[in-house]
Amino acid sequence: MALDCGCSRVYPDFVQQMEQADLLDAIVDVRSRRFLRSVRHPRLILRSGWRLAPELELHQKELRSYVLGDAPEAVSYPVGQRLVLDWRQRAATLLTYCGEDVQEIRLDLDSLEVTDNQIRTAVRSREAVR
Repeated sequence: MALDCGCSRVYPDFVQQMEQADLLDAIVDVRSRRFLRSVRHPRLILRSGWRLAPELELHQKELRSYVLGDAPEAVSYPVGQRLVLDWRQRAATLLTYCGEDVQEIRLDLDSLEVTDNQIRTAVRSREAVR
């Protein structure tokens, strides 16, 4: 399900599920002052409950990935977020996952425009397999 491409906010149902999971430091808007400050100074995001993604090597400077909450591959019903900063492509991607549903918001770091905002649901994935 493609959302309005200019929309910079996480889907409200996902925000509610993250609050219920006590993920109060979740990012809910990729154009918020807090988010933009965190992109400019990534150490700030580490001070608010986020952690570096374990699968990336520390010496990689062009690509950084941070996670909050459950890793999708670790539990049966994950709730959390992953922020990927790709300095080579000058883009930030925020993945918000609640169970098998995932919202992906992509932000161009030069223009600060949302270039993609879509939700992939388990129902649609299962239908595509049939």
